[in-house]
Amino acid sequence: MLIAALLAAASSLSDPQIATIALTTHRIDVDRGQAVIDAVKNVLVPGAQNADLKTLLQNAVPTLEGHLQHAKMVQARVGSHASR
Repeated sequence: MLIAALLAAASSLSDPQIATIALTTHRIDVDRGQAVIDAVKNVLVPGAQNADLKTLLQNAVPTLEGHLQHAKMVQARVGSHASR
């Protein structure tokens, strides 16, 4: 029901409107992704008292950074299409 309503609403949007929504979503993802990385590096890793947990968190940072880079790449692509 919800998906059908969303699809119906989306079908009435123009391409520029859809691109604007997508760009806004990716901006949020980039901001949130950077906040997560900062929290892991600056709060969780230093605060971890268990060595295994600390190692796990440290090892997660490159994966998180990779996801952030991907989100930035998508944001740039969507942004270039939105400006057309």
